[in-house]
Amino acid sequence: MKLFVLIPLFLFFYQATFGQVFDSLELKTALDRKYVFTSLRLALEKPNEVYKLKLRGLNERLRDIDDEVLLLQDSINTLRSSSRRVMGREKIIARWDAKIKTINRSKSYYNLDSLHKLTRLVHLDLAYNELESLPDVFHKIPNLRKINLDNNKLSNLPSSLGSLKYLEELYIQKNKLATLPQEMEKMVSLKTILANNNQIDSFPLEMGHWKQLEILRADSNRIQVLPESFSQLKKLRLIMLSNNNLTEITAGICAFKNLQELYLDNNSIALLPKNIGLLSKLRVLQLSGNQLSTLPTSIGLNQGLRTLNLAANNLTVVPKDIIQLVNLQHLYLERNLISQLPRSIGLLSQLEALHLENNDLTTIPPSIGLLEKLELLHLDNNKLTVVPNSMSTLKNLQVCYLQNNQLKEFPTSLAKLKKLEVLFIHENQLTSIPDSCVSGLVNLQTLSANNNRISELPDSLGRLKNLKRLFLSHNQIAKLPSSIGTLKNLMILSLDHNLLTEIPNEIGALENITYLFLKDNQIATLPPCFYKEKNVRHPLFSLRQLELTRNPIGNKKRNRLKLRKLGPDYATIYISEADSYLRAASEAKRAEEQAKRAAIKAKEAEARAKDAAIAAAEAKAKAKEAEAKAKEAAALAKEAEVEAQEAKEKAIEAKAKAEEAIGTPEAKQAEAKAKEAEAKAKEAEARAKETAAAAAEAEAFAKARVADALSKELAAIARAKEAARLAKEAKEKAEEAARLAKEAKDRAKGNRSKKGVEVQTPEPIDAKEAALRKAEAEARAKARANAKIIAAEMRIKVAELRIAVAEKRIDQAKKVTTKAEDKANKIAPEVEEVEVEVDEATEKKKAPKPKKDTTK
Repeated sequence: MKLFVLIPLFLFFYQATFGQVFDSLELKTALDRKYVFTSLRLALEKPNEVYKLKLRGLNERLRDIDDEVLLLQDSINTLRSSSRRVMGREKIIARWDAKIKTINRSKSYYNLDSLHKLTRLVHLDLAYNELESLPDVFHKIPNLRKINLDNNKLSNLPSSLGSLKYLEELYIQKNKLATLPQEMEKMVSLKTILANNNQIDSFPLEMGHWKQLEILRADSNRIQVLPESFSQLKKLRLIMLSNNNLTEITAGICAFKNLQELYLDNNSIALLPKNIGLLSKLRVLQLSGNQLSTLPTSIGLNQGLRTLNLAANNLTVVPKDIIQLVNLQHLYLERNLISQLPRSIGLLSQLEALHLENNDLTTIPPSIGLLEKLELLHLDNNKLTVVPNSMSTLKNLQVCYLQNNQLKEFPTSLAKLKKLEVLFIHENQLTSIPDSCVSGLVNLQTLSANNNRISELPDSLGRLKNLKRLFLSHNQIAKLPSSIGTLKNLMILSLDHNLLTEIPNEIGALENITYLFLKDNQIATLPPCFYKEKNVRHPLFSLRQLELTRNPIGNKKRNRLKLRKLGPDYATIYISEADSYLRAASEAKRAEEQAKRAAIKAKEAEARAKDAAIAAAEAKAKAKEAEAKAKEAAALAKEAEVEAQEAKEKAIEAKAKAEEAIGTPEAKQAEAKAKEAEAKAKEAEARAKETAAAAAEAEAFAKARVADALSKELAAIARAKEAARLAKEAKEKAEEAARLAKEAKDRAKGNRSKKGVEVQTPEPIDAKEAALRKAEAEARAKARANAKIIAAEMRIKVAELRIAVAEKRIDQAKKVTTKAEDKANKIAPEVEEVEVEVDEATEKKKAPKPKKDTTK
């Protein structure tokens, strides 16, 4: 025992190393206690001999062991994060290279270029370094099962990672990776990959080879599209793809029978796959921050769903199929555009948390009272004016948020909620808190009613024995009830910005009060409980912060003496017009803060001035450029103006010439001829139009006649065929009658031969009639057929004649049109002559007249 006492003393004075001390020891005992040395932080190993330490791993506990001792170790298979001195001894590491199975450390004291020597390495942990690259040697470490590269600065991964066929876990979180090497698709044993918080924009195209993958986390990246092979990862249990740029989800995800959690928050997804209801094992579905306006009807089939998050989407109504999720426990619908809840909301009987804040709700259906297991209810930031009485049946409700609505009365239905612990009802229009509403809230711990119009508090407030935080600032309270002193557990009391003129002395009974805010009231004096008596513990001994600024507190001397005797645990006392010393200190501090703010503002102003100077220079350059462009535009405008003026002058001159030319007799004569020619041309044109119309009419009539003739011809042919058919039938009947007649005749001859008498027997009457009928029928059929054929031929001839007539009319119309064109052609030279005469008259008018000789 004395030996173990002397060892630390020896090391304390001589700064010897742990190995040297053990080298000098003769005893070979076991180490089973902790020792603290100057040069050694901690040494602890379970029973081991001094010179034959059978170590399975090294850490800071044995980092000072001598090389000679370490070289004896053949069982080392783990290097921990703080084995720093060991990591630097190349001779020792070279001996262990083939045996180390685990490297677990937080800083790189091992030469990564030697990684390929660790052929038995199974677990490689290089997390929390500042690695920017890795050696491409992983194909020489084929037995790796787990790699941790979290929290580094890697921008790419070596392609040799793809050769690790037995790798099961890969952690590459919080790096700077933009892509994953395509060779990674060969890692067929991969079960877990955590690649969140990178800059990855796509997965390997054949990631479907990761058929053993169960956990995929790639949130907070830049992924836009999932490859088609993604649907082959049938064993996935967890998918986290939040905070990416996805616009749709492949329908193949609906075949993931083992999927339990799906996180797709903060993407740009507008539609979900229609068969998402087939995910029978899904427990968590996170879809907040997308662009969903509807949900597929199959969502109601996910009976195992426990959490559904649809916050911050474009929903205007609660999807009706959600009501079928009878096992749902957490429903998030906040930050949507929902104006009304369905009455069937009460069917979600297992619901424990309901988030409806930041919507447009004006009413709540009474069926909400059926949610008996509800513990958390968010209705804040809506437009509610009343709360349904049925909320009194929410017996398990613990937290209720009703702030920032339009409530004018304190909800009486809350009085029966005995398990309610937190009630936020601030920023409404409440004028009072009824006595009956408070007494029932026996477990209430936090009540926030700031920013209302409350003028008085009920005496029953003192019954809230478990109340710890009471916020009543920005109201119109003039007096506190004396029962407030019974709130023994109260820690925070906020009464800023009210109309208080005094504080009841009972407030001194608040043994656990820590923060007391009374700023901006009309308090003139403080109650005796604020001052400490001799040899008596201060009643407000637990107080850490007292806020009394902007109150008309008087009697400065008395207050100054007494306030300095407050308990030692007072951290901050804010009081104005009471203690000149405290005020001066606070003013100095305020002045210092103002000076700092002024310096910051000066720097900001200077930065703004620089920015303004740069902006001014840019504006000046732009102004010069604009001025040059304006000058150029002005020059172009001037040129255009000159051209316009010249054109205007020419137009005026031409108009004058035309007016002069019009006045001459030749011009008038030419004008008359032109009018006459124009009239003739119009007349010819009208005739041509008439003839063309007549031709068109004749052609249409001819076509109609031809069509009529063809239809009649077809009808005649059909009738002829019918007559031929009837004739054939009559012929067959006649043949049948002849056959019967012949049989009768043969029978008659046979009878005569038997009697041996030659008797001339007349032909049977039936046979004759049949023969006659046959002949008549054939004659009639032939006559009808011939008549129909002749009629058809006549109709065809008539149609042909009508066609010929129509063709003649068309020829006549063409001839008339040709004549009209000829007349127009004949008139054209005359019109040209008239135009020439007009031009000549105009030129004569322009020619200067000879001056008269005025001399005699």
